[in-house]
Amino acid sequence: MGQKIIFASEGKIGKIDGAKLTYYTSEYLEKYNKNRYEIMKKNSWKTEGQGARFMGVHSMVRDIDMPNTAAHISGISFLNNSDEIIYTITVNNMSGIFSKNLSQDSNNEGHIIHKSNTEFSGIDYHEGSGQAVVSISEESFEKHIALIDINKGSYRIITEGESKDQNPFWSRRNKNILYYDSCGIGMDKANNEIAFSQRFICKLDLNAGIVEECIADDKYNFEKPREDMEGNLLFIKRPYLDDNNISLGQTIKDIFLFPFRLLRAIFSWMNIFSMRYSGQNLRTKGNNPAKIREKSQEDIFIEGNLINVEKTLKENMDSGEKYPGFAPRNWELVKMDSNGKVTSIKKGVLDFDIEGNGNIVYTNGNYVIRILKNGKEEIIEKIPMVTKIKVASD
Repeated sequence: MGQKIIFASEGKIGKIDGAKLTYYTSEYLEKYNKNRYEIMKKNSWKTEGQGARFMGVHSMVRDIDMPNTAAHISGISFLNNSDEIIYTITVNNMSGIFSKNLSQDSNNEGHIIHKSNTEFSGIDYHEGSGQAVVSISEESFEKHIALIDINKGSYRIITEGESKDQNPFWSRRNKNILYYDSCGIGMDKANNEIAFSQRFICKLDLNAGIVEECIADDKYNFEKPREDMEGNLLFIKRPYLDDNNISLGQTIKDIFLFPFRLLRAIFSWMNIFSMRYSGQNLRTKGNNPAKIREKSQEDIFIEGNLINVEKTLKENMDSGEKYPGFAPRNWELVKMDSNGKVTSIKKGVLDFDIEGNGNIVYTNGNYVIRILKNGKEEIIEKIPMVTKIKVASD
């Protein structure tokens, strides 16, 4: 049957327990929407009556619907047992860390910390030490790794520098070791962000205070490190887009197409902004409901990467993928052994985790799938838009 699995999908939390699939809402998000609704009702007089008509701001809408603010669950992990979890969520300019009980007779949510103009993401919890680790950004381009005191609702930042440190993960063999991925930030004289280096995997020894670079390559990003019980390091490998490596022919083509791409970029930015903050898509699909797919978004953001869902899904189907998703095929799950040898495990992976028996559970955006130690795959569930996934420890 496998271990219990939790995941994040479109602002909701899900749990897979054997053949049972359960969804949970974020109480923080529900309270946020309720407060917005009360504020909207309180200020509705501004668009009603003769005064509003005179000012030209009169609205014909009488009933105010409960807002459905787009939220991003950016990290999720089990706590001390398989019924308690901890997760990070960002809503507009607010971000927080919350605990949640997923037992059948309880849906209690505990507040740990939340702040404005701050972003928490990529949380992981070590059951043996009782410590949680998270990536945090505080009103800057930089992101750093921080230890969370769950009981006190405070944190201590443990990495520094002009970098984006993300996706921390505790070693399952040594409670004082954690892994994370990082990239350098290029800044101009006005302290504006202008470029990022390729992402590389780091190993941090908390006792010694030493950071070790595990793997780096000028051509690739290495992200989301996980260590299995045999000491192998698994992570996702993606191409690093180097803007300096452009041919003359490509340059001429880019100049010719610049006006069209600029208009498309402006519209895409407006559409992404609308989807992120209102949940509404600016694109339409025509008047025939039969042609409207279950998911209307063509483009979505996954951790800062823009993906065309329909195009990528078709490419994966054409490649002969048995269980196609919308993760690009060059997002590749790989394994590095203790000798530094890297082998490919699976193409088209958004996120993954490792079960205690060595099996791998991953999501490609459409399915949650288990890879057995013999390499065979089995479907766990067909679930759209899963972007974060964790399995319970033994």
